[in-house]
Order: sequence, then C-alpha cells, then structure tokens
Amino acid sequence: MKLPEKILVGLFLIGIILRFFNIPGGTTSFMFTLLGLSLYYLFGGFWAFSYSDKKNGIKENKLWFSIPLGLVAGYAILGIIFKWMIWPGATITLMNASFFLTGSFMASIILLYTLGRKLNLRNYFRSTTIRISVLLGLTVGSFFLKGIQIFSFFHSGDPELVRKFENMQNNPENNAMANEYWDYVDKKNSK
Repeated sequence: MKLPEKILVGLFLIGIILRFFNIPGGTTSFMFTLLGLSLYYLFGGFWAFSYSDKKNGIKENKLWFSIPLGLVAGYAILGIIFKWMIWPGATITLMNASFFLTGSFMASIILLYTLGRKLNLRNYFRSTTIRISVLLGLTVGSFFLKGIQIFSFFHSGDPELVRKFENMQNNPENNAMANEYWDYVDKKNSK
C-alpha cells in the first residue's frame, strides 16, 4: 500500500472506533475518509495500482490494467459507504462492484500466471491480486449485511432506539412507527 492509502485506512479505522462509541465526529470521519479513499482510487488509480522497480528507479505504469481497476475500486468503496451509512442504492452499487471486482480478480490471477512470468511483473500482479481480493471481500461482506445489523452495531447502547428503527424498517408503510422513531430521536437529541 502506498502512503496515502495507509493514512486514509488508518483514519477510517479511527472513524469506525469513534462512531462505535458515539463520539462526535465519528460518522463524519468515517464517511469522509472512505470518500477520500474512493476519490483517491477514482482519480489516482493509475498511480495507486502502478508498479515501481526500486532497483533501477524505473517506474512502469501498467495503465491498461490500473486505470479500470482504480475506477472499479473507487466505485466499490462508494458502495461500502452507501451500505454502512444505510443509504438507498447501496445494494445495486455493491452488486455491480462485486461483479466487476470478480472479473478484475480473475483477470489479475490469469495475468499473474501468464504475463507475470514473461514480463517479470509477478510483484505487480501479486500485490494487485491481494488488493482486489481484500476489496472484493469487503464489498461482498457489506452486500450481505442488513441495515438493521449495521444500525444495531453502532447504536448498541440504546436498545430502545434499535427496536424502534427495526419496527420502522419492517413496516415502511406504517407512518405511526416512523413518527414514533423520529419523535424518540428528537427527544433524545434535545436532552
């Protein structure tokens, strides 16, 4: 991993911890670091997934594979943000990202064993395969999480809030349950 990735992943983990303990700024930190990582991959994927030969100091950019991979990685991280913030559209985004990441994973394995040996690029394709597999695991894992599981994880200290949220999610057409949930949230925030 390159330095910007390490910094953003570290800030993301700090944001998760802050959000879990309901410390102010946790959600904002969590969301903006993942958004930063997504933008980093979207616009800098060619650099993030490039290979540098440290012995000769020659940088070989594999743009034909790095640019599409950066776009797919950025899209997958946007889907993870959508899912963990319980926003609409997360399922479709994660499903598309999983599809493209699976194709990229298979392509990187094929390229690892064919072109990697011929062009002496085993390290490039090995690190790319590891990154894709980790991101694919996170994407598929987030895809199978339900919104109530995420909500109950982050609000485990208030079981009444979790119960009201679950009732509202299970009965979306019942406005009384939605009003009961929002009244409870307003009452809790006004304290």
